Amino acid sequence: VQVIVPDNDFEIFSQGSGTVMNHDGLILTNHHVVEGDSRSGLMNDDALAFIAVNPPDLRGEAVLKYFGTIVKVDPDLDLALIQIVGLVDDPEAPLPATLGLPAIPIGNSDELVISDEINMFGFPGLGGNTPTYTKGIVAGFLDEDRDGIYEWIKTDAELNHGNSGGLATDEL
Repeated sequence: VQVIVPDNDFEIFSQGSGTVMNHDGLILTNHHVVEGDSRSGLMNDDALAFIAVNPPDLRGEAVLKYFGTIVKVDPDLDLALIQIVGLVDDPEAPLPATLGLPAIPIGNSDELVISDEINMFGFPGLGGNTPTYTKGIVAGFLDEDRDGIYEWIKTDAELNHGNSGGLATDEL
């Protein structure tokens, strides 16, 4: 999904990508997509984000469909969770029983090895308001704080501004 975060004046937007974590509308993105200079440390004081959804065939632009609130952030891991709470076109209406957002099974990145194929999905700025798919390989791992736990997966897949928060898979 595409994540669009307004500032307090609804004039400046931060845009990124999000990954559907469950059928109840929990979206994972990067903290830097929602981070801002409001009192809450987010882009806006209401912790509000909009979610745009792709057509099922992934052809065409994503359409604003939901809004949610940022429920948890971890700046150290650069992660944020957004919970969908309403419909953009009818904010007072209850959410439908099914949001129509497919969630994929969560894998274990510890099972990856260098040279494994990796697939990236997101909304980079150069791709406009349409999803973009790139693929590459796992090129390495980075233990940034040198504690024996690898925090980052390196890849040769092409990623651009706006891919942040997007889905990464090792299988299609």
